[in-house]
Amino acid sequence: MKYRFKRKPRPYQLAALRKALDLDGAIALWFDPGLGKTKVAIDFMAIKRMTQQLERVLIICPLSAMGIWEDEMINDMPNGINYTVVTAVGAGKEKLRHIAEATGVKNSLCALVINYDSLRNDSVHKALKKFKPSLLIVDEMHYCKNHTTKRSKGVYAIRKLVRWVIGLTGTPIPKNPLDIFGQYKILDESIFGTNFKRFKDTYAIPHYMFPSKIIAWKNLDDMAKKIHRIACRVKDEEAKQLPQLIEQDVPVYFSDKSKKVYRQMAEEMIAELENLEVVTAAIAAVKATKLQQITGGFLMRTDTFEGPNGEPKKQQVAFPVGTEKLDVFMDLVTRYIDDHKILVGCRFLWEISQIESRLKKRGVRYVTVKGGMDGDARTEARKQFQRDSLCRVIIFQVSAATAMTLTAGDIGILYSCTRKWDDYWQWLKRIHRDGQTKPVYILRLVVKGTIDYQVLKDLETKRDFTTAMVDRSKYRDMLRPKF
Repeated sequence: MKYRFKRKPRPYQLAALRKALDLDGAIALWFDPGLGKTKVAIDFMAIKRMTQQLERVLIICPLSAMGIWEDEMINDMPNGINYTVVTAVGAGKEKLRHIAEATGVKNSLCALVINYDSLRNDSVHKALKKFKPSLLIVDEMHYCKNHTTKRSKGVYAIRKLVRWVIGLTGTPIPKNPLDIFGQYKILDESIFGTNFKRFKDTYAIPHYMFPSKIIAWKNLDDMAKKIHRIACRVKDEEAKQLPQLIEQDVPVYFSDKSKKVYRQMAEEMIAELENLEVVTAAIAAVKATKLQQITGGFLMRTDTFEGPNGEPKKQQVAFPVGTEKLDVFMDLVTRYIDDHKILVGCRFLWEISQIESRLKKRGVRYVTVKGGMDGDARTEARKQFQRDSLCRVIIFQVSAATAMTLTAGDIGILYSCTRKWDDYWQWLKRIHRDGQTKPVYILRLVVKGTIDYQVLKDLETKRDFTTAMVDRSKYRDMLRPKF
């Protein structure tokens, strides 16, 4: 069989794919972030499909990675293969409906994407058994490092149903070598067995008074040999062709409730603009801003009330809509916070307040830079982020992101952005600049089917979004939902 890659693989990706095909059972792809481990998994499933061995794939991943799989399938699945991607999102019944939809797919390779938290639901487990996957892909597999959690037990139970399993992560050992046990129990339980006590006694020397504390390690060469039977490790320095700056969109899925709010607002705006004789840039920008607020989880409204002397007064009031983008943001923070410092970019102050609240609740140290701050406050925020190892996050209002070096960070999460290219570029350049020694990863949150995509598209072409909106032949398509 001759396989034609849709995108040419890098040498290390090709080597990993060949190893996966040779093993024909389980493989661990340990690539540093941005090195393309997802592509290897997609090429593997495509080859198995072309040889008539594969019909259904189950992909378990963090919430923040769900939409990425759909996009990456478009990038790497060969054109001749008929496939369907179903992403199981929403509350319990909505999620079960998506799984049933995937189970009903016929005459097509079907990839069902679910997040780890779904595995806490017994009804979801029953539905997944009916789905009957042959290939299990466990994305960010270090989430399963603790074999006693319900999450890990759920993945292990599903693994017993499938023929092949691929584990993906850039951080296979987040804390210590014992983290390997839970992951390899899922990948291939014959390597380290299923008895954690026996595994721990083989490789760890515990404190004689406090058995949970490890004072030394032993037999690590033996562990390494066993690990690499089915593991393929690639680090940044081995991928010399990689660009220093990697930008990736992280799709976010609206719930049915948020879709309804967004659709209603968009339809009202389109109807209103159709009745205007002239659509100016200012009018178009206001309408687009409302939709962008909804993707950020809120809607700002101007309320009029009576003042103390009977005079009319106006006040801006924010109404929460949904937390979909905030939930994905926190999932990303949880994933990267231990090994990276994070730069966050927001357009709206309301979004910043919500992020601050979540970070406080999680116990994450952060600083904030926003419009109106004096120079001394900005300097103090910069010093904390650059010098204090406990300060893990800096939140920027993107319109205020100028004249600051923040090379302690190497992950940027763009929550939302203005429609000005300079604002985005200035924000990004806080960490991607002279003095940065690590690859920089920019993760841009975009709600699928919404105006978020158009904002980023126009940023990439360095075009003024509001000017484009004035063209009456274009604004309808820009505002109209794509879901």
